[in-house]
Amino acid sequence: MSSRRAAAAAVVSLGAGILGTQSAEAGIVTIDLTKVRSNFGNLQDFTGPNAGLTDGSSMNFIVEPINGNVLRLNIQNQQGQPGIYNSVGFSLDGAPSTHGLIAYGGFSQPGTYAHAATPTAFSAGTLINENAFSSTLNDTFGRGPNFRFRYGTGQEYLSPDITNKYLAFKTSITAPNTAANYGWIKVNWNATTRVFELLGAAYESEAGVAIMAGDTGASAVPEPSTMAVFGLGALVLGAGKVRKQRAARRQKQAEALSV
Repeated sequence: MSSRRAAAAAVVSLGAGILGTQSAEAGIVTIDLTKVRSNFGNLQDFTGPNAGLTDGSSMNFIVEPINGNVLRLNIQNQQGQPGIYNSVGFSLDGAPSTHGLIAYGGFSQPGTYAHAATPTAFSAGTLINENAFSSTLNDTFGRGPNFRFRYGTGQEYLSPDITNKYLAFKTSITAPNTAANYGWIKVNWNATTRVFELLGAAYESEAGVAIMAGDTGASAVPEPSTMAVFGLGALVLGAGKVRKQRAARRQKQAEALSV
């Protein structure tokens, strides 16, 4: 390899190192749903009908650590279980400050002890920040959204169909962080077949920085011819400034899409 090509390769390699390998854009980390940490530290495959869980089972969905913050959901497929919480969906085992939160609303209480809350479905490009959780209910009994819920002989509650849309989540807040990390989970839910699917997920690795629903950072990948320039620019500006510029650009894109 010539000295010129070697130098160019070194610069491109350096630029790629600054970008990182977690995703195309360093701040956005995609979640492999087949390798999410679950109960007892095991890896669980959360793909397929009802997140791959058999009827009568549930499993923790744990994403940690994100700069010390954590998302800890309990995904449940408890259908056809008379006498207990007959439900499909998510619960949060503890306060949102400890385990994080999924945005939800549409509270219904059709019978004694029966309750349900529909996960809020966002369209692609929606900005996910603290505002996405402004209507989330303080459901202290179940602490989470469900697609389907019935307790004992109570009236059944079904969430409306959701097709290729996004649930918004935020993590806990752990010192020294002063804000949560935001992310999305792409889902399908069919109220007729009583099946939900998790299709993808991602989060913004910098606490307090918004993410757009469906954004994996792929649109921000520089062309190979500009990678070296980006790498040198990151050295000059500093990684922190580059990340702030990226976050500001992403927010402007989201605001433009929402107009």
